[in-house]
Amino acid sequence: MLELYLQDNSFTGVACRGSWEFCLMINMDISANKLSGEFLHHYQSSNA
Repeated sequence: MLELYLQDNSFTGVACRGSWEFCLMINMDISANKLSGEFLHHYQSSNA
């Protein structure tokens, strides 16, 4: 999977690093959701 678009789905909960390990991912948009977790802080800062 190269791209994943899950923006504005009203997802809630914790997104842990293991759940989102996609080796070939070049683009992922999970904005406008209510997710939290260690991985999201890393993802948001690396894509700012």
